[in-house]
Amino acid sequence: MTKATLHSKELNALNRDIFAKADKIISKVLILMFLFGILIAFFYETWLVAFGVGGLCLLAYFITKKLLPEHDTYQYVLSAISAIFAAQYIYQMHGMAEMHFWVFISSTILIIYQNWRLQIPLIVIVCVHHATFAYLQYTGFKEIYFTRLEYMDLTTFIFHAILAACVTLVSALWSYNLRKRTVQDA
Repeated sequence: MTKATLHSKELNALNRDIFAKADKIISKVLILMFLFGILIAFFYETWLVAFGVGGLCLLAYFITKKLLPEHDTYQYVLSAISAIFAAQYIYQMHGMAEMHFWVFISSTILIIYQNWRLQIPLIVIVCVHHATFAYLQYTGFKEIYFTRLEYMDLTTFIFHAILAACVTLVSALWSYNLRKRTVQDA
């Protein structure tokens, strides 16, 4: 089998097709994520957070996509706001452990763009959020909801961060391999 390469026009056409299909799915997913924030606002009356943070996340994505339609910047914004949505849900549910799973869901969703680099803003924001909020919660700040545990030692926190990083690493590898296969098949 001879290895052939795609010209930049062919590669751009391939990207447009991939992105168009992904964008249709992501637009619906983001609306559902916003609605999920509203749904869980009933538990602790976190309406301002649901509408404020969730609404700003939607605005950031759709405005960036509208202003820069031919650039992939909106995908990196998507990655960042996926992390912010996860942080929002953790806060809204007062540190419920299951809300941390949104990081894994978001990481998996990003595979659709076949760009491993989209995992970077997600994991960076997640690590900064988790480290900051864990620190603030354990130094006595009230209404900072990172976890419901009485105390999370450093070892537990490190494992938490490593596992989140492993999920994004696996998703990055899937994105990379999917992209490589797509280009090869084209």
